Amino acid sequence: MNDNASPPLFDDYPDVLSLTQMCEIMQICRQSGYKLLKNGEIPYKKVGRKYIISKKQLVTYVNSK
Repeated sequence: MNDNASPPLFDDYPDVLSLTQMCEIMQICRQSGYKLLKNGEIPYKKVGRKYIISKKQLVTYVNSK
């Protein structure tokens, strides 16, 4: 699979994900999701109280594992 191509799992999600959506995709709990973000494993932006994650960054992370 091309590193830039999204797996079919990602097709139902927007290009910009919330923490909840990221956790849903990865099938992890919110606490694990926070750890991935805070440890810098997945880049994110924080807008107000919301975490914004690029689907492209998540695909890159998943493909690297």
